[in-house]
Order: sequence, then C-alpha cells, then structure tokens
Amino acid sequence: MLQQLAEASRKDAGNQRFEVQQQASRPNHFTVVEAWADQKAYEGHVLAAHTRQFRDKLGPMSGALYDERLFKPVD
Repeated sequence: MLQQLAEASRKDAGNQRFEVQQQASRPNHFTVVEAWADQKAYEGHVLAAHTRQFRDKLGPMSGALYDERLFKPVD
C-alpha cells in the first residue's frame, strides 16, 4: 500500500518530494515525508482518490488515527 501511495502521489500536480521511511524491524511503523509546491497542490493530493483509498484501508489495519503534521521551513 505504501509503495502504491508513493508512486501515485509522485505524479500529483505540484509534488516536489514524496518519500516513505519504513522501520526495518516493524513494517507497520512508517513516516511519509512530502513536499508540495503550494497549499493548493497539497489540498489536491489530500482529496485525490489514491490518498483517500490509502487512508480508508489503513484505518482498520492500524487501529489508530492517521497522524498528519504539517511543517514549514524555517528561514
């Protein structure tokens, strides 16, 4: 699922980076690092079918809320 999400997301308009880091000893522990050209590109990704599909499948498997945090560069 992570590989499919990454491949589809990298094709989204405005994507600058989409990287998945998965813990070697626990594959269910992962971090996704994304960079988008602007807020509109990010929102388009959030609403994309492949993103919604990923979250719909992940929810029942994880048993926890999807922890999403937005960061911005410090200049």
